[in-house]
Amino acid sequence: LMPYLFPGMPALFVAAFMNGFAFTFMNVTLQNLVGLQSTPDEQARNFSNFSLALATANFAGPLIIGFSIDHLGYANACLVIVAISLIPVALLVMKRTALPQTQSKQKPAGNLLEALTKPGVWRVLATSSLVVTGIDMFQFYLPIYAHSIALSASVTGIVLAAFSAAAFVVRLVMPSLLHKMTVEELLAGSFFLGAITFALVPLFHNGW
Repeated sequence: LMPYLFPGMPALFVAAFMNGFAFTFMNVTLQNLVGLQSTPDEQARNFSNFSLALATANFAGPLIIGFSIDHLGYANACLVIVAISLIPVALLVMKRTALPQTQSKQKPAGNLLEALTKPGVWRVLATSSLVVTGIDMFQFYLPIYAHSIALSASVTGIVLAAFSAAAFVVRLVMPSLLHKMTVEELLAGSFFLGAITFALVPLFHNGW
């Protein structure tokens, strides 16, 4: 609501901060809930379904907002985001009894420093940092580049949606790939494909 009620850069900064703050709480909490409500045999499938839901939202979001900007204007597009945000609030109110209720107040064993000494943790941190950095750089720079070459908000949304569509396909086939490959082989293959993609970009840049 901030950009709609108080148009200007300060409101955008506040809205971006609040969205990022809320997303962090939501992301950590939901992933923890998926783990809590999954048996060891179900975890890979449930986290895959969770990722598919995220990919679907990342596909639909840019499309909806891109066309909303072009047809309704920036301020009203913010109201579209607010309307979408009310959907999970309504679901939470109606289905809150379906969530596991935490009774124990016992502090978990161990601490952050102890967790960092466990084998494999630093590899996971390094890998996830590289992946998130690449995704954030793409999502940050693409709208700037699209604006510089006079693409409309709708076209920019379509490009961002295409990125999410690819993520949806990857997450859809990932469970079957995990049955045939180790996690290390799958990660190595994904980085190899990413390296090939970036190597091909300069070849097509002049054509763009």
